[in-house]
Amino acid sequence: MKSAGGVAASAYGKAVEFEEEYDVLRKTKDATDVTIKTLDNLNKNYGWTDKLDEKLKITERAESLTTKFEESKSAVTSRVKSIKATATSKPAVSAPVEEADDL
Repeated sequence: MKSAGGVAASAYGKAVEFEEEYDVLRKTKDATDVTIKTLDNLNKNYGWTDKLDEKLKITERAESLTTKFEESKSAVTSRVKSIKATATSKPAVSAPVEEADDL
């Protein structure tokens, strides 16, 4: 009976041999590149993403979210500046120190 490590090492060795013999990684990358380029060209010719955006109104929603985010950011920034201004404009008040009575 083989150990799990031995089986894993054997499987890895076979995978390396297979890769060296058939050059699978390069061929897979080339096929992926061709597929992506083809889909990009089809999208440019037929405007799939524009049509999808038109139906789902993604751009409008993104702009709306951006506007809401900027408004919230401005409100928070304004509040932080206000708190900083208040904190720096008032002099620090120290608590009176009480003298301890000797017992």
